[in-house]
Amino acid sequence: MNRYLFIINTYYQLIMALQMRQTIFFEDEVVVFISDKSRNAEHIYQKLLEGVYFTAVKFIQEDNSLRKPGIIDKVKKLIENVRPKKNRYRKYFDGIENLRFDEIISFNVDLMTYNFYSILYEYNRDLKYSGFEEGLLSYNAQLLDIHKGSLICKTRNLFGKKSFVQAYKNFYCFFPQLYKGGFTAVKVPAITRNSHIIKALQRIFEVQVFSNHYTQKYIFFSSVYDFEGGSPIGEFEVVKRIALKVGKENLLIKLHPRDFRTIYEENGFVIDSYSAIPWEVIQLTGEFSDKVFLTATSGSVLAGSFMASSSTKVFYLYRLCNIEGNEFCVRSVENIETLLRAESMEETFRNVTIADSVEEIIQ
Repeated sequence: MNRYLFIINTYYQLIMALQMRQTIFFEDEVVVFISDKSRNAEHIYQKLLEGVYFTAVKFIQEDNSLRKPGIIDKVKKLIENVRPKKNRYRKYFDGIENLRFDEIISFNVDLMTYNFYSILYEYNRDLKYSGFEEGLLSYNAQLLDIHKGSLICKTRNLFGKKSFVQAYKNFYCFFPQLYKGGFTAVKVPAITRNSHIIKALQRIFEVQVFSNHYTQKYIFFSSVYDFEGGSPIGEFEVVKRIALKVGKENLLIKLHPRDFRTIYEENGFVIDSYSAIPWEVIQLTGEFSDKVFLTATSGSVLAGSFMASSSTKVFYLYRLCNIEGNEFCVRSVENIETLLRAESMEETFRNVTIADSVEEIIQ
């Protein structure tokens, strides 16, 4: 029996951890640390405590003072990563009797993961550090090379200790054939309509089947590139063009979690009221085969792809936008096109189309 520690920062990551616990880690011990980086995270933590989903669950509420710059704090960070007995992150392990873990699994790489690895390394010098996917556009997003030269990693090496980068082992994902990194891709079984995880998600997120809520035929998933990453790409203008063709009453706007603008509401668009529930959970617990998903660049429209079967029509609309002045959007588009060109994914993405005109989406 192995012991795994998951560090969870988003609800997609939680879905991955639940699926891995139910399948490839079914006979192992799995401890989950869920951070406060997602909306409503503390409530979800309480729901996790109510069920028997993991061996143990802890809530990580980061202290903003830990992020303050300054020479004293920087020196302290170095010392506690080399001699972690007084590491400020040790408090999160209170109540966990056995601190000998075999593997830490995390998507995000930050100061928190540095410290957790440093603490647990003292109990197992063969401790592995692994990643897992956060959507189909995330497979090659972990740029570990930039951490190899960090002062913390170099200092640990000077004291004869591994850094987490040197311990990196696996990348857990639904589609190993898409992973191009230098580590071992490990397949996670697809989620089906009969998977145990479905009922668990319904209890954790307190959801029912959403058939009566999603009455509009067209659902548009907004991105952040009208207000982040560079020049606005004109996504809102595309939405207005879509509404002229299909009618505002037939179009629902699924806002991006970081989109706090009121521009859609002010212009009479219908906004999805279930914004606190991750779309992946909604799609897994509902029926959307008669809908049409639209987006400029969002990876959320591909959420159904990690299921064994998904027949929802999906249209990417970035060709109708002006993305040249937005570096992050250009990079996102490159990732989308690389993904959709993969021969091994042809059947999975049989219903995904890159549209050249608004007329193409009319179903």
